[in-house]
Amino acid sequence: MENPAKNRTHHPRNHSPPQPEKQIDWNAIAPNVAVRLKGEPRTKSDKEWRWGTKGSFALYLENGTFSDYENDVAGGVIAMVAHCEGLGSRDEAIQWLKDNDFLPGSHTSPRPRRTNPQPKADPPIAKPPHNTGQLEHGLTLWNNALPVPAEFEHPVRRLSKQHSSTNPN
Repeated sequence: MENPAKNRTHHPRNHSPPQPEKQIDWNAIAPNVAVRLKGEPRTKSDKEWRWGTKGSFALYLENGTFSDYENDVAGGVIAMVAHCEGLGSRDEAIQWLKDNDFLPGSHTSPRPRRTNPQPKADPPIAKPPHNTGQLEHGLTLWNNALPVPAEFEHPVRRLSKQHSSTNPN
């Protein structure tokens, strides 16, 4: 007769559970992830770091969460990566964290880092700060300028065409 205890040890339910992954300290990696995504913060305090001219993107250091008030998005580290990198899934964000050495795990083929991780939006019109000169303000306007679309027709040319089509002389 077979030993029933021996058979029980081979039953799948009796196998020891897989070891859980090493616990991740999201609060500890959040600041480094945010700097990789957004660059150096505009302001820093003991409780939060902020980016943007009005500080609309905030990282809360106490709990490792972020808020992008301009785009009405908030969440943890994974959500921050997905939002800033324009990724479509949690798995893609986790892979980004692995690829950038924030989480242990295998790397996929290297992906080029986006040069502008912020969502595409018209840049705000820069207002000159009181403490800078005209040259600095001019450079800010120049650097934030967008090209004129090819189909753009200057208003004077448009009026000239309208005038010549209504006046045969």
